[in-house]
Amino acid sequence: MVSSRLNFIKSLPRELLIYIIERIASYTLQYLMRVKLRFLYEVANERLVYHKITLISFPREPRWKMNQQTISFLEMCIISENLEALYRKDVVI
Repeated sequence: MVSSRLNFIKSLPRELLIYIIERIASYTLQYLMRVKLRFLYEVANERLVYHKITLISFPREPRWKMNQQTISFLEMCIISENLEALYRKDVVI
């Protein structure tokens, strides 16, 4: 049963999977972090997903207080032209 669901998800077009992950990312960052399946994790690293991620629950601290993973994540959002990340770059940092 689980195997057939997994095969169904894998059979979906990549563009549709990206759209689904974009929608998840646009609700909350915690939902995106719960993506466990390897191929969905790969899809979650697409630029389009970083463009749609919401940073509402993301800490608003100065860059010098952030760890390297947090900085890398924000930089990827900025490269992907995420409006919230671009705003934070100019206002918070």
